[in-house]
Amino acid sequence: MRGTAVRLAAVSAAVCAALALAGVANADSGARPLNGDFASNCTGSSTCLTFSGHLTHLGRFSGQITSVATGGQPGCNEPGAAACTTATWTAANGDTINVSSVFFITGVDPSTGLYTFSQAITINRGSGRFADATGTATATGETSATFSTYFGNISGTIGY
Repeated sequence: MRGTAVRLAAVSAAVCAALALAGVANADSGARPLNGDFASNCTGSSTCLTFSGHLTHLGRFSGQITSVATGGQPGCNEPGAAACTTATWTAANGDTINVSSVFFITGVDPSTGLYTFSQAITINRGSGRFADATGTATATGETSATFSTYFGNISGTIGY
């Protein structure tokens, strides 16, 4: 009888573990690939806070950087970060995605003289079909020292 109880307990534990794993898998099953490109919309030598590009799930989009904190300042304590930003991406139909990011300078492109960068992006909800959006992405690209010119590519996942 004791052996049967032990086997039953082991089977019950295995079933519970399988159900728990299935729940975790289903919770993330909405993740979809997110890929595209972007570039600043400004000319001149001052900092540019607007950009546009093309992203899967948004199509053509515009972007507005809504806050910038320089690395080491309050709100941007990530080791090695050059800056931390928040921004809103707006699809052609007006649906939005809110993002936060940590921006790292990774080198200099000798052919353009621009700084190369990597950006860790977190998707934090939005509006319309993106009201419950979550996800992460990485942007890589190039920027001028004044952030007046920049461009790059985005790759990651989004769930909504």
